[in-house]
Amino acid sequence: MRYSTKKWNRKNKIMGKEIEQNSENNEKLEMVLEQLRKIESFTTDKGSVYSYDADGHMSGVSSSRRSNFGVPDTMPVLEKKEKQDITVFAELDFVELEAVKATFKPGGKHGSPRVIEAQPDNSARIITNISEITDPERLALGIIKDGKEWTLFKKATLVPTKGFNHFDWKSQPNGAHERSIGGKVTEIKYKK
Repeated sequence: MRYSTKKWNRKNKIMGKEIEQNSENNEKLEMVLEQLRKIESFTTDKGSVYSYDADGHMSGVSSSRRSNFGVPDTMPVLEKKEKQDITVFAELDFVELEAVKATFKPGGKHGSPRVIEAQPDNSARIITNISEITDPERLALGIIKDGKEWTLFKKATLVPTKGFNHFDWKSQPNGAHERSIGGKVTEIKYKK
């Protein structure tokens, strides 16, 4: 099922708060979804290849190199990546990328990376699915520490952009979630 502007002309209840969609934001989101529908695939500098379904959800084949006792393996490991709830792209420098990677380490002392939609009152609303977005131009990738302090707040987009890293979020039925930071986009192929 495609998301349409008709679907968005209602109040959405997100995290207990009613969000009113307006027609301008509906059109912005529909334009972004149309851009994603035109993409056949995108490739990262790690050799991963991803594509989109009609609803703007990404899936594909992830390529990674495992390390054995701290020594990287030279052979890439290919893993099927199931449909993600949301994928965003952000231009991260080395320090920012390392800050996001640090959040995946055990202990949780480095915070948690999240997709955020900045609100008109300068607050941030956490987004866990593309269907929750009210304004795609206000998206960011952030790291929240102790549930209140944002230690990274980087502008993000739903559209693959060369040189940008991708960040994925997938919720599990048991309430858990998967998240990953991917390589930089090196190639974007469009449908003919």
